[in-house]
Amino acid sequence: MLLMIFILSGLLVLFKYIEFQNPVFLFLYFILFLVSLFTKESAVLVPLITLLLLQFSHKINWKKFLSLAVIWSVALIIWYLMRAHAIEGRKGSAVGELINAGVARGPAIIQYLGKIIFPVNLSVYPIMRDTTMIWGLIAIVFITGMIILSKSYRKPLTWNRVDMVPAFHFPGADRALHHK
Repeated sequence: MLLMIFILSGLLVLFKYIEFQNPVFLFLYFILFLVSLFTKESAVLVPLITLLLLQFSHKINWKKFLSLAVIWSVALIIWYLMRAHAIEGRKGSAVGELINAGVARGPAIIQYLGKIIFPVNLSVYPIMRDTTMIWGLIAIVFITGMIILSKSYRKPLTWNRVDMVPAFHFPGADRALHHK
């Protein structure tokens, strides 16, 4: 939950930066992204998610994208160096451990997607070997079919249609999302 608080706060601050062009908001986004990295390592996916979100919500010019890329790079380098220093006594490289963990746990994304769409065989303590991939694959086919049937992939994403995260409905968030 703490990670989600930092990610959503960072997104709201980023939308404020896009709306008002104030560099203070960009610096605050940098701090929130860095804190989210220190909260949980899975925050390394935040730049990808943010990039997809910005691509679908509104067009972003290259100057803003370049500043975001610099912020992400600097934060990731700081995080990596501090993480490498913290696990210095361990054998193996930090990058190798991250890649191995990502490959080993990658199928869990499909498994959890299946549990989100089709909540069957739920467990308090889910283990990858006890969870089947079938429901995840069916969920991927289901979601893909729904997207194709709705033809929404041809239209730009708007928050009026998504309406899945009430936290984005703070005052001013809609203006930031629809700002051109």
